[in-house]
Amino acid sequence: MLGYLLMLLSAAGSGFYTAWWAGLIPFLNPEDAVRLTALIVSLGLLLAAGFVGYVMATTKPPKHSKA
Repeated sequence: MLGYLLMLLSAAGSGFYTAWWAGLIPFLNPEDAVRLTALIVSLGLLLAAGFVGYVMATTKPPKHSKA
């Protein structure tokens, strides 16, 4: 059931975003759709880089076994 809800929300969100981007919603500025997308993508990439940096800084290096 949750999968169907997620598919429905994804399709509705895609339709809303496309209408916003195309200027079909009069009270929303289409330029803001592009700016918001750029912000979300940038924040996502920076979050991923920060997480990788955190993991690298806090993970102990593996011990080498003597063979």
